[in-house]
Amino acid sequence: MSETVYEAFAESAKRHPGNDFLFIPESATAGWADRRIVYTYAQAAAEIEKLRARYAAAGIGPGHRVAILLENRDSFFFHWLALSAAGASIVPINPDYRHEELTYLLAHSEAVLAVTLPHRKADLERAAAATGRPVPVLEAETVAAGVPKVPAAPAASLPPRQREAGLLYTSGTTGRPKGCILSNDYFLLLADWYMNEGGYIRFEPGRTRILTPLPMFH
Repeated sequence: MSETVYEAFAESAKRHPGNDFLFIPESATAGWADRRIVYTYAQAAAEIEKLRARYAAAGIGPGHRVAILLENRDSFFFHWLALSAAGASIVPINPDYRHEELTYLLAHSEAVLAVTLPHRKADLERAAAATGRPVPVLEAETVAAGVPKVPAAPAASLPPRQREAGLLYTSGTTGRPKGCILSNDYFLLLADWYMNEGGYIRFEPGRTRILTPLPMFH
């Protein structure tokens, strides 16, 4: 049984290496790729392993949070799963956030690193500076070249399945956004529920293709 989000992916990659893991049609890449993007499970696993190694070499692991502002792009999945493989938690950032919201999120989440797209790097750097604490900001494409060392995190006291896998922020309509801690167990149980619900959403492992219209940050 999978203990983390990454392990669930790795098990599927082992069973179906040649199947499509990610298919993004041209209609969904307009403005940033202008072509369809396709990765098999095997190709995605190779990309994820490269990133995992870089994150792990920087000391990123259980107890760490990494903020990611990667919109609805393929890189979101690769960095999410690489960080999951390293044992860290992700803090997905709403791409509509502006300076005050970014500053609050980086400070409140205590993220040790932020990973973003080139056109948002300056925004995150300004927000990181405003927090008064050092939060390195990297472009997603440069992570493979190396990640700065991060401070050690407290020793993990929970088993992998119960550890934090994501910190998602609410809309903040009644005040400051609240950070919702989501464990690996949350993601895995939710996935299991979808897989076994049946009826109109019956899945056939290795054959069913799933469409998601949802924003990756939530």
